[in-house]
Amino acid sequence: MDRTIAPSDMSSDHAADFWAEQRLLEPGPVRVWPVRVPPTRYRRNARMVRQSDPEEYHLSLVLGAGLGFAPVGRVDTYGPHDLWLSDSSRPYVVQPYGMRPSADRELPFITGVGMEFPKTLLPMPPARVRELLGRRLPGREGTGALLTGFLTAFRAAYGISPTEYRFQSLLARSALSEGE
Repeated sequence: MDRTIAPSDMSSDHAADFWAEQRLLEPGPVRVWPVRVPPTRYRRNARMVRQSDPEEYHLSLVLGAGLGFAPVGRVDTYGPHDLWLSDSSRPYVVQPYGMRPSADRELPFITGVGMEFPKTLLPMPPARVRELLGRRLPGREGTGALLTGFLTAFRAAYGISPTEYRFQSLLARSALSEGE
């Protein structure tokens, strides 16, 4: 993860047999990546922010398992169908939450979809966006349900045509530019 646009340190108690599934889709200025990983911790510190800050927001959708996110001095937890917004200009820690194997099941995987986009595509005042950073947004109702449907469509988009891909890009840009 240290060679990405917004580097972070990544660690896992499962490093010896670590594997992940991730796909990167880049419809225009938006990047979307469905992911499936074992319990993994991600840390982006102030040095990493200074090293590379693409001036982007990141919208995360948790589909399976639980995560704790510590953006601006607080820790919130997120479970299936929760969303949160983070800022590439701010340090953070993301870590597994409530993920323990039991006698009758293996360790669960973290599954989700992330979307990164330039800050300029979100036409909201910076002070309003700061209020939203790291806040849990339920993904089963209202705007959260619309975002969940939109992001999960990318997860199923493995065989889409270039025309469909461009259409998804237009939808992403339109959704972000609608404002409040």
